[in-house]
Amino acid sequence: MVCAALTVACSREVGPTGPTPLVPDSTPLCDASDPGQVVATQGIHLLTSTQLMNTIAIVSPAAAQMVVDQALFPVLSDLAVRFPPPRAEQFHSIPDADTLAPFNNTAVAVGNYVRDNFASITKCVSPASDACATAYLDALAVRAYRRQLTAAEQARFANLYTTLRDQTVNGYEVTLSVEEATGNAVYALLMAPQVLWRWEIGGAQVSTAPPGVYLADDELASSLSFFLTDQPPDALILADTKAGTFRANLAGHVDRLLAGQTSRAWLRHIMEIYFFLNQLPSTIIDTGKFPIAAGGLIYGDLQTESRLFLDDVLWKGKVTDLLTSRKAFLNSNLATQIYDVPVPAGATATNFVETTLSSETRSGLLTNAGFITTRARSIGVSIVPRGLAVKALFTCMSTGAETDLDPIVSQMIGQAAANTGVQTAQQQVAF
Repeated sequence: MVCAALTVACSREVGPTGPTPLVPDSTPLCDASDPGQVVATQGIHLLTSTQLMNTIAIVSPAAAQMVVDQALFPVLSDLAVRFPPPRAEQFHSIPDADTLAPFNNTAVAVGNYVRDNFASITKCVSPASDACATAYLDALAVRAYRRQLTAAEQARFANLYTTLRDQTVNGYEVTLSVEEATGNAVYALLMAPQVLWRWEIGGAQVSTAPPGVYLADDELASSLSFFLTDQPPDALILADTKAGTFRANLAGHVDRLLAGQTSRAWLRHIMEIYFFLNQLPSTIIDTGKFPIAAGGLIYGDLQTESRLFLDDVLWKGKVTDLLTSRKAFLNSNLATQIYDVPVPAGATATNFVETTLSSETRSGLLTNAGFITTRARSIGVSIVPRGLAVKALFTCMSTGAETDLDPIVSQMIGQAAANTGVQTAQQQVAF
């Protein structure tokens, strides 16, 4: 399943289908005997804001949270993100000094944080020594680069720390403490192109199925890790890429990551984004027509139920359950006010309990109250947004402007619009 998803994800976007059907790539994937994986054309991709924060979290989770809390960098909120996540990012390149400023300010803040919290972050005992500081920086560089540094890179980084500790500037000797030099080195590391961009330029193996390149081991490792967790490769993956055994152990790494809560939460979140469920808190509901929405608690209930449903499909069920499952996870509020069913045993205002809904009215995500709410108007049912959503989400086809439609269809749309005030939703669908 993951192999197929990685193949589809190479396009990085769900777009309209064209007149010519897609021809599947016959190159085998996820085979330990295959020296590489084929992806789309070469590229160097700027990390998303959340990927950057997850990289900073390698230095310190508290430092990453500080960047978010102080709004030093425009981190894409859950509410604002759209599928695929990179397309909603503010930055896709760094063409000028103004664009560079948030990256620089972030790196400065994190470097200062390391300087001020040196002992707790580096685990170096007092008094701080150059040996301990450089060992910390060397290990951090591998995690941040997402690969082993080349000999030239390692030499430049080591020389940077040495220069920061003691150098001559305009005839004056300038020295920094171990803590200060380490903080400045972290700043430089977080400004390195090898850290800020994710590289997919290919290894020594040349693809026989262009367009595309065989990813180098470390590139494939980064692609897999960011895809499954939105985070850089962990120590186990980096150890295998260093040893040259990553491809042989690829399936094991996939299974290991998918078994972890980080991966499960991230992939479920991607499903929430794809199906608009992250937009629930911003959905406008007319409380005069739907008093249950007053106070906003219903939004949290709908999101919780949707998440529990997706988790059940992803990790306990099968793909078809997404459209066929009649499971629901209800608290007392949703049972009585939304689904109009008896409150499941054990359900309370805060406790959600699995139940099975009627096969006559419920089937999968398309009848999930959270999904329906995001595709509705504030005062009730909205047939067109739901139809457009189903078309886009399940057929990957876009809908052109009305000016592109057949005149007869345009006339029918006009008739339908005239009837919206006098027809029920069922009558509109029938029309």
